[in-house]
Amino acid sequence: MNTRKATNQIRIKHWAEIIHQCQSSGIPAKEWIAQNNISRDAYYYWLHKVKLAALEQTSSTTMVEIPSSAETIESITSAPCKSTSYNSNPEMVIHFDKLTVDVMPEASQRLLQILFRELRDA
Repeated sequence: MNTRKATNQIRIKHWAEIIHQCQSSGIPAKEWIAQNNISRDAYYYWLHKVKLAALEQTSSTTMVEIPSSAETIESITSAPCKSTSYNSNPEMVIHFDKLTVDVMPEASQRLLQILFRELRDA
């Protein structure tokens, strides 16, 4: 491994911890950043880099279909995972650890909020 790559990995780990502290603080990122004297541009730059690094580390072909109706939101975290195939094209594909989530165009904003919160807290 070359020095530049090793240095970048160290920075990503450092910023991943900072981002985790911010997101688990319970206050909006804008406020947390100001309270901790962190540049807004640096925070969002490294947030992007940390997300890309996480995506690069994942390698899974398992797909889980998450229902998009409001009635089923509560059961998402306890629903058994099943591989599925379908003809629709996802609007977004999220890779997290060994999980791939295809987000369909009809997914509600509420469902996406819950999904991202669950992935963040996983």
